[in-house]
Amino acid sequence: MNKKRILILSESHHLASGFGTYAKQVIPRLVATNKYEIAEFASYGDPSRIGTIPWDYYNNMPTTDEESKLFNSQPANAFGIWRFNRVVLDFKPDVVVTYRDPWMDEWIKDSPLRKYFHWVWMPTVDSYPQKRKWLETFKSCDAILAYS
Repeated sequence: MNKKRILILSESHHLASGFGTYAKQVIPRLVATNKYEIAEFASYGDPSRIGTIPWDYYNNMPTTDEESKLFNSQPANAFGIWRFNRVVLDFKPDVVVTYRDPWMDEWIKDSPLRKYFHWVWMPTVDSYPQKRKWLETFKSCDAILAYS
């Protein structure tokens, strides 16, 4: 039986940020179920950790001068836009999970690979009214989750 492949976009689980702490709590628990193949696409991740983590780990930080130029060419690259399609092509996820602010992840809807994975998002939104642009993006997801 093939396990579902889940790609989680977050800040690296090594960071003491809110999103990093969430990854640190959620990813190991999903791995421990042995029901899924898990990969973490880590913003602000440390490239030296690749291969030292018990799940697939994709670092979002540039490692060459050429990558640094590309990475620094657009602010959204810090959240993975510059490397996302390459990670999806390599890992081939069934599901992409995100739980960050809409402005950090709304670009996923525009990926040419979007039709090949389900997108589950738990957006951190604490404003009213919701921005119409965000509502349109939320409608493009396969599932929206809420914090409680």
